[in-house]
Amino acid sequence: MGDRNYWLPTLQAALRKAGVVLQAPFRKASSQPAKSWSPVLGRVRYRIDTVFGQLTDRCGAKRVWARDLWHLRNRLLRMVLMHTICVLFNVQDQAPPLQLDRLVA
Repeated sequence: MGDRNYWLPTLQAALRKAGVVLQAPFRKASSQPAKSWSPVLGRVRYRIDTVFGQLTDRCGAKRVWARDLWHLRNRLLRMVLMHTICVLFNVQDQAPPLQLDRLVA
């Protein structure tokens, strides 16, 4: 899944030859067909960006000083596990799933 900058027919054709199907919204929102997946892809991409932003802010995922692959993998796994548990707590409290600040307060 890519953002609007990756919507190039030549790039999609080259990736398709390599066996990769790139899903990206249309370059301009005004040029997309009425019944396309572009708005759905935009919402999914926004959700992914939100989660990545939360992981980099709360867990310091930008600076991962791991000695080896084992430590890197376990640190990333702990970050994703922490985020998943926080989302689960918010869902159980009937709160918006990605508002993790209210769990700390």
